Amino acid sequence: MRDLPRAYRLADGALVHVRHVRPSDERMLRAAFRELSARSRYQRFLGPVSELSDALWRYLCAVDGRDHVAFVALDADSRAVGVARFVRQWMTPSSAEMAITVADAWQRRGLGGLLVALLVEAARSGGVDAFVAYALPNNVGIRRLLARHGPLRVSVAGGEETIVVQLCGSRAA
Repeated sequence: MRDLPRAYRLADGALVHVRHVRPSDERMLRAAFRELSARSRYQRFLGPVSELSDALWRYLCAVDGRDHVAFVALDADSRAVGVARFVRQWMTPSSAEMAITVADAWQRRGLGGLLVALLVEAARSGGVDAFVAYALPNNVGIRRLLARHGPLRVSVAGGEETIVVQLCGSRAA
Protein backbone atom coordinates (compact mmCIF):
# COMPACT_ATOMS: atom_id res chain seq x y z
CA MET A 1 0.00 0.00 0.00
CA ARG A 2 1.13 3.54 -0.67
CA ASP A 3 2.69 5.49 2.13
CA LEU A 4 0.25 7.97 3.61
CA PRO A 5 -0.35 10.89 4.04
CA ARG A 6 -0.33 11.73 0.40
CA ALA A 7 -1.69 14.56 -1.72
CA TYR A 8 -4.08 13.85 -4.59
CA ARG A 9 -5.46 16.19 -7.23
CA LEU A 10 -9.08 15.51 -8.18
CA ALA A 11 -10.41 15.87 -11.73
CA ASP A 12 -11.72 19.37 -10.97
CA GLY A 13 -8.27 20.48 -9.77
CA ALA A 14 -9.04 20.36 -6.04
CA LEU A 15 -6.24 19.09 -3.82
CA VAL A 16 -6.88 16.69 -0.94
CA HIS A 17 -4.55 14.97 1.47
CA VAL A 18 -5.41 11.41 2.45
CA ARG A 19 -4.07 9.62 5.48
CA HIS A 20 -5.07 6.91 7.93
CA VAL A 21 -7.65 7.77 10.56
CA ARG A 22 -6.16 8.30 14.04
CA PRO A 23 -7.81 8.18 17.48
CA SER A 24 -7.05 11.91 17.79
CA ASP A 25 -9.33 12.57 14.77
CA GLU A 26 -12.52 12.10 16.77
CA ARG A 27 -13.23 15.80 17.29
CA MET A 28 -12.57 16.61 13.62
CA LEU A 29 -14.75 13.71 12.41
CA ARG A 30 -17.59 14.71 14.75
CA ALA A 31 -17.48 18.22 13.26
CA ALA A 32 -17.56 16.79 9.72
CA PHE A 33 -20.51 14.57 10.66
CA ARG A 34 -22.47 17.59 11.97
CA GLU A 35 -21.89 19.34 8.63
CA LEU A 36 -23.38 16.49 6.59
CA SER A 37 -26.86 17.04 5.25
CA ALA A 38 -29.66 14.93 6.70
CA ARG A 39 -29.81 13.12 3.34
CA SER A 40 -26.10 12.20 3.43
CA ARG A 41 -26.36 10.94 7.02
CA TYR A 42 -29.49 8.99 6.08
CA GLN A 43 -27.74 7.32 3.15
CA ARG A 44 -24.62 6.49 5.17
CA PHE A 45 -26.42 5.10 8.22
CA LEU A 46 -29.54 3.76 6.42
CA GLY A 47 -31.91 5.84 8.49
CA PRO A 48 -32.37 9.19 10.21
CA VAL A 49 -29.32 9.77 12.43
CA SER A 50 -28.54 13.07 14.08
CA GLU A 51 -25.76 11.92 16.44
CA LEU A 52 -23.56 8.92 17.11
CA SER A 53 -22.76 7.51 20.54
CA ASP A 54 -19.42 8.20 22.21
CA ALA A 55 -18.68 4.46 22.05
CA LEU A 56 -19.30 4.40 18.30
CA TRP A 57 -17.06 7.42 17.77
CA ARG A 58 -14.27 5.69 19.70
CA TYR A 59 -14.73 2.57 17.56
CA LEU A 60 -14.71 4.54 14.30
CA CYS A 61 -11.43 6.23 15.26
CA ALA A 62 -9.66 3.19 16.75
CA VAL A 63 -8.47 1.43 13.60
CA ASP A 64 -5.74 -1.19 13.54
CA GLY A 65 -4.70 -0.88 9.88
CA ARG A 66 -5.28 -4.57 9.19
CA ASP A 67 -8.77 -5.71 10.18
CA HIS A 68 -10.18 -2.20 10.46
CA VAL A 69 -8.73 0.17 7.88
CA ALA A 70 -9.91 3.76 7.54
CA PHE A 71 -8.75 6.74 5.50
CA VAL A 72 -9.65 10.39 5.94
CA ALA A 73 -9.43 12.98 3.16
CA LEU A 74 -8.56 16.51 4.25
CA ASP A 75 -9.12 19.73 2.34
CA ALA A 76 -6.63 22.63 2.15
CA ASP A 77 -7.86 23.83 5.58
CA SER A 78 -7.28 20.36 7.14
CA ARG A 79 -11.01 19.71 7.49
CA ALA A 80 -12.29 16.17 6.97
CA VAL A 81 -14.16 15.99 3.64
CA GLY A 82 -14.33 12.22 3.24
CA VAL A 83 -13.85 8.99 5.17
CA ALA A 84 -13.70 5.47 3.81
CA ARG A 85 -13.22 2.28 5.76
CA PHE A 86 -13.43 -1.46 5.73
CA VAL A 87 -13.82 -3.88 8.58
CA ARG A 88 -12.81 -7.47 7.98
CA GLN A 89 -15.59 -9.98 8.60
CA TRP A 90 -14.38 -12.36 11.27
CA MET A 91 -16.37 -15.34 9.92
CA THR A 92 -15.06 -14.74 6.38
CA PRO A 93 -11.66 -13.00 6.71
CA SER A 94 -11.24 -12.60 2.94
CA SER A 95 -14.33 -10.36 2.94
CA ALA A 96 -14.83 -6.96 4.58
CA GLU A 97 -17.72 -4.61 5.14
CA MET A 98 -16.94 -1.23 3.60
CA ALA A 99 -18.45 2.20 4.01
CA ILE A 100 -17.74 5.64 2.65
CA THR A 101 -18.87 9.14 3.53
CA VAL A 102 -18.11 12.22 1.44
CA ALA A 103 -18.99 15.76 2.52
CA ASP A 104 -21.88 17.17 0.50
CA ALA A 105 -19.78 19.86 -1.22
CA TRP A 106 -17.24 17.20 -2.29
CA GLN A 107 -19.69 14.70 -3.79
CA ARG A 108 -19.52 13.96 -7.54
CA ARG A 109 -15.99 15.41 -7.76
CA GLY A 110 -14.02 12.15 -7.78
CA LEU A 111 -13.21 11.96 -4.08
CA GLY A 112 -15.38 8.90 -3.50
CA GLY A 113 -13.67 7.07 -6.36
CA LEU A 114 -10.24 7.94 -4.97
CA LEU A 115 -11.15 6.74 -1.47
CA VAL A 116 -12.64 3.48 -2.74
CA ALA A 117 -9.54 2.86 -4.87
CA LEU A 118 -7.34 3.33 -1.79
CA LEU A 119 -9.55 0.91 0.16
CA VAL A 120 -9.29 -1.65 -2.64
CA GLU A 121 -5.50 -1.34 -2.66
CA ALA A 122 -5.33 -1.79 1.12
CA ALA A 123 -7.78 -4.70 0.96
CA ARG A 124 -5.81 -6.58 -1.67
CA SER A 125 -2.55 -6.16 0.20
CA GLY A 126 -4.27 -7.43 3.37
CA GLY A 127 -5.85 -10.52 1.84
CA VAL A 128 -9.37 -9.14 1.39
CA ASP A 129 -10.86 -9.98 -2.00
CA ALA A 130 -14.50 -8.93 -1.59
CA PHE A 131 -16.35 -5.97 -0.13
CA VAL A 132 -19.84 -6.03 1.31
CA ALA A 133 -21.70 -2.72 1.44
CA TYR A 134 -25.16 -1.93 2.77
CA ALA A 135 -27.06 0.79 0.95
CA LEU A 136 -30.49 2.16 0.28
CA PRO A 137 -31.90 1.17 -3.12
CA ASN A 138 -31.80 4.80 -4.34
CA ASN A 139 -28.06 5.14 -3.60
CA VAL A 140 -26.86 4.56 -7.15
CA GLY A 141 -23.58 6.34 -6.39
CA ILE A 142 -22.21 3.53 -4.24
CA ARG A 143 -23.11 0.93 -6.86
CA ARG A 144 -21.31 2.96 -9.54
CA LEU A 145 -18.21 3.36 -7.35
CA LEU A 146 -18.04 -0.34 -6.52
CA ALA A 147 -18.77 -1.51 -10.07
CA ARG A 148 -15.44 0.01 -11.15
CA HIS A 149 -13.64 -2.59 -9.06
CA GLY A 150 -15.38 -5.83 -9.95
CA PRO A 151 -18.67 -7.56 -10.63
CA LEU A 152 -21.53 -6.75 -8.26
CA ARG A 153 -24.02 -9.07 -6.65
CA VAL A 154 -26.99 -7.15 -5.22
CA SER A 155 -29.75 -8.46 -2.98
CA VAL A 156 -32.58 -6.50 -1.36
CA ALA A 157 -34.18 -7.18 2.01
CA GLY A 158 -36.03 -4.94 4.42
CA GLY A 159 -35.67 -1.80 2.31
CA GLU A 160 -31.90 -1.96 1.99
CA GLU A 161 -29.52 -3.48 -0.49
CA THR A 162 -26.61 -5.72 0.26
CA ILE A 163 -23.97 -5.17 -2.40
CA VAL A 164 -21.08 -7.59 -2.74
CA VAL A 165 -18.24 -6.76 -5.09
CA GLN A 166 -15.61 -9.33 -5.99
CA LEU A 167 -12.51 -7.18 -6.36
CA CYS A 168 -10.92 -7.46 -9.81
CA GLY A 169 -7.58 -9.20 -9.81
CA SER A 170 -8.50 -11.17 -6.69
CA ARG A 171 -9.01 -14.88 -6.43
CA ALA A 172 -12.56 -16.16 -6.88
CA ALA A 173 -14.69 -16.42 -3.75
